[in-house]
Amino acid sequence: YAYHNVNTNGFEILNATTKECIEPYNSVEFGIKVDPFARCRISNNSKDNFEDMSELFGIKGNYVLPAHITKFFFPNPEAFKNKYNLTQSQIEQLGKWEFYVKCKTASGKVNPEPYQIKTCIKPGPDITPPRVTLVQPINGSYITYGLDEKEVTLYVNEPSECKWSVKDESFDSMQNSLSCETDLLTFTHYGWKCVTTFNGLKNNTRFFVKCQDTSENKNT
Repeated sequence: YAYHNVNTNGFEILNATTKECIEPYNSVEFGIKVDPFARCRISNNSKDNFEDMSELFGIKGNYVLPAHITKFFFPNPEAFKNKYNLTQSQIEQLGKWEFYVKCKTASGKVNPEPYQIKTCIKPGPDITPPRVTLVQPINGSYITYGLDEKEVTLYVNEPSECKWSVKDESFDSMQNSLSCETDLLTFTHYGWKCVTTFNGLKNNTRFFVKCQDTSENKNT
């Protein structure tokens, strides 16, 4: 991917070769330089002021720095077709993303107009199974001795129904469900959040999670 149409007001992120929309289900890393040094935040609402923006521009967004880098994950807009009964025109519109950046210097000055970053997601049928993008606590981490249950949070790259088991069995056979966000407005940088509690830790050290998306594609 590459920056295109770079100017003082913003830039676009497009396929480096074709200069077309980027492929879905990809994490795209991008950044900005700041002069003077500043802390930066990002929003999808052009009307937000700096204090209203809840998302930092990257993990160091709250530090006064000369540059900031962040990474966004972009889902396939087709993944919402069944859930919201979308038309093709609505799917194409959903694939257009616009972000607005504001930065605040150490002396408290904020750029009056947001810096705009635009991109778009290449439309196409949702034929891929969901993928877990992040697990907290991380895979292989240690737990307190004697603990028999632990809350686990994971993120999937598209709206999904997820289940877990202590056995590597089929999705339909799994009896334990995760509570998963599926609404478009609950999308995060990592995807959609799912939460559950693994129990029986005293007798089990391996847990299996499988998910099915709204197009009924299952990960195995």
